[in-house]
Amino acid sequence: MQSRQTAYKFWIAEIVDADYIRDEGEWQPNYLDIKGIKAARVNIVGTITEVFTNSTEDYATITLEDGTAKIAVRAFKEDVRLVTGLKIGDSLLVIGRPKQYQNEIYLVPEIVKKLENPAWMKIRKIELTQSRGIIDKKQPTTHQEITPRETREELIANTSPLQGNEGIRQKILNLLEKQGELGMDIDMLIQSAALEEETAEKIIEELIKEGEVYMSRPGVIKII
Repeated sequence: MQSRQTAYKFWIAEIVDADYIRDEGEWQPNYLDIKGIKAARVNIVGTITEVFTNSTEDYATITLEDGTAKIAVRAFKEDVRLVTGLKIGDSLLVIGRPKQYQNEIYLVPEIVKKLENPAWMKIRKIELTQSRGIIDKKQPTTHQEITPRETREELIANTSPLQGNEGIRQKILNLLEKQGELGMDIDMLIQSAALEEETAEKIIEELIKEGEVYMSRPGVIKII
């Protein structure tokens, strides 16, 4: 199994302005290119400014702001528990993986920790000022200004994880997750998911490259 990538500390503005790179190398996840740093995981702190959960409670998002910019932290299915109970004004530390949807960079959370002591926010700002420099606050883009946040999140909740290949990807990941450490034979996986072989093999290859799954032995893959 791959060792977990470093979760780099950045200002939020650096993350949302970064280039999102879809890595073509085998076993490598997608990442952000931030001034030469290849960041597949990031570590941020910020204050919640918006909260949204869909009606079926299998999708939730919070918006974090750190004085330089805002970023959405989006949780799907079982990961919704990571952001349950949080409210506007809470200060958080979030470790997550950057993703991109319609040119917007957001985070999929791995760890979410509420910061009860506001001093941690000040400590992080001092740390980032010393290591990353001072960044002026980023102004909202035109797209964000004219599209209500709730409408955008409803659209993402209803289409993003299940649209086109994303739906197939999720079906494959769900099947592998159920198998756990046993993994699953690729041919059996394709049959169980009722997918076309060519389409399924292409998506499995993408998942391997992105670091979502790995081949534990020839013909057998496991979820990471």
